[in-house]
Amino acid sequence: MSRVEEERETQRIEARRQEEAQRAKTRQASQDFQKLVTKKQTTAAKVTQKAYSQQQKQQTMKQTSANTALLARNGIQTQTFASQLVRQSDGTREQQKLNRDVRKSDMDRTQHTEEKYQKGETAKAHAQGDRLAAISRDDARKNHGGSDGEHSDQEQKQLANMVAENRSSTVGQAAPTQGATGAAATGIPQHILQALVDKVYVGLTAQGLSQMVIQFNSDVLAGSQLKLTAQNGKISMQFQTDDRNVGRLIKSSQRELHQAFAQKGLVLERLEVQSP
Repeated sequence: MSRVEEERETQRIEARRQEEAQRAKTRQASQDFQKLVTKKQTTAAKVTQKAYSQQQKQQTMKQTSANTALLARNGIQTQTFASQLVRQSDGTREQQKLNRDVRKSDMDRTQHTEEKYQKGETAKAHAQGDRLAAISRDDARKNHGGSDGEHSDQEQKQLANMVAENRSSTVGQAAPTQGATGAAATGIPQHILQALVDKVYVGLTAQGLSQMVIQFNSDVLAGSQLKLTAQNGKISMQFQTDDRNVGRLIKSSQRELHQAFAQKGLVLERLEVQSP
């Protein structure tokens, strides 16, 4: 190879070397630029993320404060509502206790009235029995002595008065006539009427009954029966008796029965008396 060719080859090699160096330099510059751009983007992203985080944190704090205030208000309202419920519950218990006390008082008064009345009737029956026995002994002596077997006018009046008094039990004055059915009545005695109303009231309120049947075995209503129905505080009463005078007695006491039931908050809507 000639010297010229060697120089040319050397030049070509040098040119390639320089070209490679230039490309390497360009790649390095490109890489440096790319790193710089990436760094700037990363920095910007971090700044943006930090700002967003701070904003989110502030919003969270605001929301938390709002929720806390809302919970506090709800807590106060809940406590107030609970206090109202407690007061209402206390009031309900007091009212129930008062109602129980009233019912117990009514029942005690009714029982006391009935016991007092039964004792009085028993004592009266014993006294009447003794008087009737004495008259019977007198009649027996008269019959044994040859009398015509009839009572004198005075004894007939005395016997009629006793029987009438036993039937009417202090209800007005009994007019002595021939037999017990001649007793006139002016109305049911107040203590008997009140005992009847109390018994019905206890049955309807304390026992929750809507129908009652009461059989009277003593006092002026002896031998009669009461059938009673009640609905919405309205009462229907049906008396059945075989004694005309007892029927008149009940009818004459209709006004007093209305008033006595009205005092208990009840309405006597219908009163029916079935008698001869």
